[in-house]
Amino acid sequence: MNHTNEIVRKINRAVAQASTRQEIESAVCERLTDTDRYLFAWMASTDTEPPAPSNWAGVDATYIDRIRDDGTNAPEVTLIRDAIDAGSVRIVRNVLDDGGWESRRKEALTYGFQTVLTVPLIDGERSYGALVVHAAQADAINESERDVLAELGETIGHAIKSVERTRALLTDNRLELEFTCSDSRLLLNRLSANVDGPVTLEGLIDRDEETVVFFVSLSEPSVEELVGLVERWASVETVSVVSDNEDSALFEITGTSTAFIDVLRENDARLRAATAVDGETELVLDIPQRVDTRSLVEAIREGYPETELSAKRETTTTRSSRRLEAQLEDRLTGRQFEALQAAHYSGFFDWPRESTGEDLAAALDIAPPTYHYHLRAAERKLVTMVFDEHSN
Repeated sequence: MNHTNEIVRKINRAVAQASTRQEIESAVCERLTDTDRYLFAWMASTDTEPPAPSNWAGVDATYIDRIRDDGTNAPEVTLIRDAIDAGSVRIVRNVLDDGGWESRRKEALTYGFQTVLTVPLIDGERSYGALVVHAAQADAINESERDVLAELGETIGHAIKSVERTRALLTDNRLELEFTCSDSRLLLNRLSANVDGPVTLEGLIDRDEETVVFFVSLSEPSVEELVGLVERWASVETVSVVSDNEDSALFEITGTSTAFIDVLRENDARLRAATAVDGETELVLDIPQRVDTRSLVEAIREGYPETELSAKRETTTTRSSRRLEAQLEDRLTGRQFEALQAAHYSGFFDWPRESTGEDLAAALDIAPPTYHYHLRAAERKLVTMVFDEHSN
């Protein structure tokens, strides 16, 4: 126990000096494997599905690759999920005797480990992944040592939250998540299952908690057939054609809010792109770094079970553009903001124009003069903001 406590003290000092999550994970793994107590250690990230190694020490990449290749079938992944779901340490006392670890017995003999322990990295209700340690002997980690390692998991969780919060204050980095959804309840999937070619979401207007306006384009449209189909759906209030030519058509669909839109609202997430083909949609979401990716994915899957997270990456938005966007939303009335969004999504500002003010007025169910009034007011406020800020 004295030896374990000394290891933990060294880890705590290293973690306190770290300024990034990567540095925290590296310090923990390296300190744990600096002694003979543990053969090797690695961190598992839950930012992807299934959880995958993100940092390691004391073991070669071949073992790590095996875990990644096995995916959901890896016994390590099962152990990690059990620890995170329970919020407590989970241990395999002897992989050579445990039936669930039969696929790892060859590696156990090769790398010389028998005990595997997983510690969830937790801060409050949020999980940041898990720490996995391997020890040589069977049942090598006693209860007191497990308690110390559990506390270490909480320390690591606090530290990761702290550095991510600091980073969020200093930068405008956000996360971009890519999903694949084949659930038939998603509007784009229902559309693409009934038409030829891709269906693309050009933009959406979150009118209120109960109503959403979608701008959807089709590359090979059968306009009358699609309008007739969609008008019969109970989830659709209105559908109208904004523009129509030989190659494509743009539709405005007003419908009731969905569980997917509710998740976006709750997490300050933005739908950047969505394209559906043959009943399957590729979606790109933009979310703040403070949002727990795992919780977001689970919330989407609760309403749309046939959804998978396929990619995650960091993006950077300049403070000036984010500030302008926030100020614009604050200064414009709801109708003005909606009129400006509709013009942008429908190609009103393109040349030649893909839609007219009359088209958009009909789509938003208002008179053309009223639409032009709101659009001009929005344009005036936008231009005033840009030039006033420049002159200041």
